[in-house]
Amino acid sequence: MGAPGIYPQILSHEKYGEQARTIFTEANLLLDKITSNKLLRARGVYGLFPANAVGDDVELYVDVTRSEPRSRFHFLRQQLEKKEKGESHRCLGDFIAPKSTGLVDHVGAFAVSTGFDLRS
Repeated sequence: MGAPGIYPQILSHEKYGEQARTIFTEANLLLDKITSNKLLRARGVYGLFPANAVGDDVELYVDVTRSEPRSRFHFLRQQLEKKEKGESHRCLGDFIAPKSTGLVDHVGAFAVSTGFDLRS
């Protein structure tokens, strides 16, 4: 079970501070060992894709002409009941320009992984 709290305040917590400082110190020693001995190798990819919202979905296009969709992401709206009447139920598609507006928009994406060449 983890200790409640957020960093860095947890480090000075009356009940959990000592444990948090010990874990923090040990974790930093491990990270130093991993980096100095090059025990892990990270790889990453990224992209910037032409995109527009279509309802709650987001279409990614093959190229900037936006004539052919490459992929479509389906997003849900927030499902929790709102305290205030009329509060928005947000969706990730709300943050991308709607296709119907003709505005040009893009979506950035990335993925990072480590542990290549690890042996058990």
